[in-house]
Amino acid sequence: MVESDGADAAVPAAVLTSASATDVADADVADPPSALGRKIRLLIIHLGRAMVAVPASLLLTSAILLLVLGNSGNEPHAVTVTINGATSYHELPEFVADLSSSRARTHYLQLAAVLEVADNGVAQLQEQQPRIIAEVQMALRDLRKQDLAGAAGIERLRSVLAGIVDRHIAPASVNSVLFTKFLVD
Repeated sequence: MVESDGADAAVPAAVLTSASATDVADADVADPPSALGRKIRLLIIHLGRAMVAVPASLLLTSAILLLVLGNSGNEPHAVTVTINGATSYHELPEFVADLSSSRARTHYLQLAAVLEVADNGVAQLQEQQPRIIAEVQMALRDLRKQDLAGAAGIERLRSVLAGIVDRHIAPASVNSVLFTKFLVD
C-alpha cells in the first residue's frame, strides 16, 4: 500500500515486473474502485505481454501519461513502476580513426566506449562484433572535426554508435553508450 499526499486512505500500487501477463493478471493487487484503476489494470496486463520488446523508458512514460491524462477525479493515485531487466556492459575495443578533412592537416579521433545492453543481446553482440567494429570504423572516417564539437557532437556520435549496434543485435537494443575515452586531435 502506498499513501498518497498524506491522505488517510491508502491506494494500492500497481507494480510492473518481468512476469508474464497471466502472473500480472493473477497478482494479489486489489482493484481500485475508480475507472483509473481499471485502466491501470488493463495497462499492466497489456504491457506485461510486451515487456520483452518494449524499452523500459516507454513503459515508465506510458504509466505516467495514464496517471496524468486518465485522472479525471480529484482523488490522488500512486503507481510504482519497477522494471527488472538484467543488463550487461560490453566494452568495445579502442578506435582510432582519421577524420575526414579537406585541409593538408588531418585530424584523428581516439575513442573507447562501453555498451549497456540487455542480457538477451550480449551473445548476438559478441557474435557480430567484427561487423560492428568495421561499420563503426567506416562511420568514424566519414566524420569531420566540426561534427564532434560540443555536447551535441558527442550525442550525435552516441546515437550513431547505438544505431549501428542496434541493427546488428536486433531485436535486442542498446540501452546506453558510455564513452571511456574521447580524444579529438
